[in-house]
Amino acid sequence: MCRKLRQPPHSTLMGDLPSDRLRPFEPPFSVTGVDLFGPFFLKYGRNQSKKAWGAIFTCATSRAVLLEIVDNLSTEAFLQALRRFVSHHGWPHTIISDNGTSFTGAQKELKVLVKEARRQLMDFASLHEVKWKFITPLSPHQGGFYESLIRQIKRALQVAVGKQVLTWNEMATVFAEVQCLVDSRPIGFTPKNPNDIQPLTPNHFVLGRATPAVHQGPFQETRNLRKRFEFVQMLVQQFWKRFVHEYIPTLTKRSKWQRKGRQLQVDDIVLLTEINVPRGKWNLGRIVETYQGQDGIVRNVKVKTQYGEYKRSVQKCCPILEQD
Repeated sequence: MCRKLRQPPHSTLMGDLPSDRLRPFEPPFSVTGVDLFGPFFLKYGRNQSKKAWGAIFTCATSRAVLLEIVDNLSTEAFLQALRRFVSHHGWPHTIISDNGTSFTGAQKELKVLVKEARRQLMDFASLHEVKWKFITPLSPHQGGFYESLIRQIKRALQVAVGKQVLTWNEMATVFAEVQCLVDSRPIGFTPKNPNDIQPLTPNHFVLGRATPAVHQGPFQETRNLRKRFEFVQMLVQQFWKRFVHEYIPTLTKRSKWQRKGRQLQVDDIVLLTEINVPRGKWNLGRIVETYQGQDGIVRNVKVKTQYGEYKRSVQKCCPILEQD
């Protein structure tokens, strides 16, 4: 009874940085995280407004973002936003998202889309199968590299828009400006001396410079296109080398969950935490399956309750009775 009332959620050692976050020298958005935020209202007609949402596409490596408007939460609307994203940055080979119904449906339809495209357009080689990864339900910390950016974007939109109701065209312009503003944030070492080298930003990998207002240079005076191409490639290589030396070391630190502790096991009795439900009404369940990471540590489990079986992260489980 005391554990039911006071036992904190379980925790274990923070996992190593996923390999999807460590892909330097690849094009931005090769591995992309996607999520929806909102809602907000758009103006239609003279006195009418309609709910809409924003889709955020985040590069898992360079942390660059792209924002698109989604007029509803249907799979079709999300796929339209995904097609606009692909038109800008090409098809990613991996997409990471939560288990929202829009994304679940998008994965099924994308498989059909790619299969039909290969059958009908054999010569069109730029469209490839997309590997879609879903994080564990109700575990936003597993998608932290894009969840943290949603808060920054919401804050920027509140400052820029406030309580105004904008048209689609106006909101698309605001999204583009907020996107550029977020991509100009430093991601690595920030110098204290203004005469030091410019801090690295996501815009360096997308635009080739920190902001649209800052001109890139110095340029080599030559009409030889090959030399010009090699010069641009050299700049990109310099950005990635700075990325490896300045930014990646900051990702390897474990800010919390620094102890391994006891691992949850099959037949352990746990309470499933729920944010909007009082603790006395949390479901009691039994662990029927555990999922180990590459380091052998259990971070996700399947819990059987009287209402069904659920896959949850260990941070959503309060141990009540261990089966040792």
